[in-house]
Amino acid sequence: MRYIDLSAITQEHVRGCWEVESRMVNPGSQQNLFADVRIIEIKPDHYRSVNGKERRGLWQVVREEELIYNPQLKFFIEGNEVGNAIITRLRVDEAGQSELYKLTLYFHTGLELTLQKNSPLPI
Repeated sequence: MRYIDLSAITQEHVRGCWEVESRMVNPGSQQNLFADVRIIEIKPDHYRSVNGKERRGLWQVVREEELIYNPQLKFFIEGNEVGNAIITRLRVDEAGQSELYKLTLYFHTGLELTLQKNSPLPI
């Protein structure tokens, strides 16, 4: 197991098809479009989230070193921001012939998602 330094996280790190491994919703948290999502697919030009129905939009990795040290992952639909999550952890585990990535996102609404994806080991 190894952790990726948060200051080294790039857009390439967050791209891929992520499945929700776990979710925590704080009591009294605000409604969040990602609260019941099962899959988030992040591609270079858009993202797609699936929770029985599909949503599509744009995304970006943002760094604001004045207020929040951690990088943030922002999601947009039709130009409106619909999600803002702080990246709190990115971990990589070896799993046979592949690597298992685990990405933890903490949304400003109080929702925390741990996402996972497999990636083949380089040859």
